[in-house]
Amino acid sequence: LERHGEALALLRDLVIAPDTFHVPPHESTINNLKGTNASIEYLLYLDKKHQDLIFEHSKWILEFDPQGAFRIFTYRKDLSQKKILNYLKEKGTVDMQIQYLEFLIALRESGQEAFGACGDGGDDDDDAMFGGSDLAEVNLEDKLAILLLDELNGNGGGVSASASGSASGSAGGSPEMSGLRHKRLQELLNSAALSISPEWMLSQLPEGQLIEERALILRRLGKHREAGALLKKWCPPSKLWEYCREERAAYGDLVDLVGDEKLGDALDEVVEILKDVTRERKQTSILKALTKQEALQVRSELISHQKQSVVVSPESVCRVCYKRIQNSVFILDRDGRLVHFVCHRRQQSKAAKAKATAAAAAAKA
Repeated sequence: LERHGEALALLRDLVIAPDTFHVPPHESTINNLKGTNASIEYLLYLDKKHQDLIFEHSKWILEFDPQGAFRIFTYRKDLSQKKILNYLKEKGTVDMQIQYLEFLIALRESGQEAFGACGDGGDDDDDAMFGGSDLAEVNLEDKLAILLLDELNGNGGGVSASASGSASGSAGGSPEMSGLRHKRLQELLNSAALSISPEWMLSQLPEGQLIEERALILRRLGKHREAGALLKKWCPPSKLWEYCREERAAYGDLVDLVGDEKLGDALDEVVEILKDVTRERKQTSILKALTKQEALQVRSELISHQKQSVVVSPESVCRVCYKRIQNSVFILDRDGRLVHFVCHRRQQSKAAKAKATAAAAAAKA
């Protein structure tokens, strides 16, 4: 452990502090290290029992080469995913946390959820190292949505920013990055995977900001008219029209929010949507009525069967084996005649075998 620590410290100093050596390293030596590459390769293949060293020497790499550090965290299958997330929260950037969560979500969606470790890197955890993700029970989409929401709140994602999909301020001063975060948060709000309370998310939104996100949360709450009114007030007309198309079941509550001019431009489509809504509601009503009728019919048949009574006398015999019923378990066949339960099952088995034999013969022919 001590030798690994010394070697890694030497590689670090050769890159970030070559002037501290009594005999300065030759320029070719530094060039051969190719920046952080030598340290990254060392950490990639260091034994799994040295996880503390891996995290310790990832700090300076995280500062000088964030994607190099990301390579370490995603390549090694024996690092605790929970520990990496906490590490990135403490030492890394929001971008790195978002990138790692996206990596884990993609991993889970591809069916490779077991990538990652259960243990924290101690000797007692050696047997559990490849036991599966220690975030298996965690909703990663929830974590990502909260992170994106916090970041957009902190970066002033105002009305104009949200409505247009861009922002005047964002991490690193990049409107493109802010726009991507708006888009990703909206995707999550439309996803069934999200389990955060919509009411809680609504309470976290700043007043007059993140308009489309607010509308999507209202949509999750079934408050379509409020969502539509919000889109009509702050967003381009196309946004409200798109919402109407997607929420056909609530179209009757939304159609009066669409301007006359817009309705005129798409009158044929409006008529078709209204027809579809009416048809769907009628079909739902019919299905409910049929389900109720079927339930009543089944209940009636059950009551009828329960009212039946059978008299078993000492002379009563089974219609299959013609032996007395006596105290044996019996059933009534379709004709209302007594049959031993064992005889009934034997008949069923013979019938099934005969059917299978006939099917096999037909297949050969």
